[in-house]
Amino acid sequence: MKYHGEFLDKVDRLGVHRTKSECGKGVRCNIALYMYPDGHGNFYLMKDSGAWITHKNKELSSPSNNLLETVDIFIDILYVMYKRAKKIRPR
Repeated sequence: MKYHGEFLDKVDRLGVHRTKSECGKGVRCNIALYMYPDGHGNFYLMKDSGAWITHKNKELSSPSNNLLETVDIFIDILYVMYKRAKKIRPR
C-alpha cells in the first residue's frame, strides 16, 4: 500500500462491501481496469449497478504507469478485500 494509499482507503471505505447473497459471507469490490499496450492503465471503482463510484464529484480511480504497478495495485486491492472479509463473523 505504497503510493496509491488514498485510493485504497476509498476502496476500503466505499468500494468493498459485504455481499448480499448467502447471508453475506464475503465481500465484493467492483473494479474496471483500462489497460494499454505499454502496460499503463487505470483502475476505477464501480457500484453493483455498473455506475462509477464518485467522491467529491470525481470518479474514484488510480492510475498505473506500467504493468508492474498495475499488478501491485491489484494485489493491494485484494489485500484490502481480504482484511475486510476477515472481519465478517459467521452468523
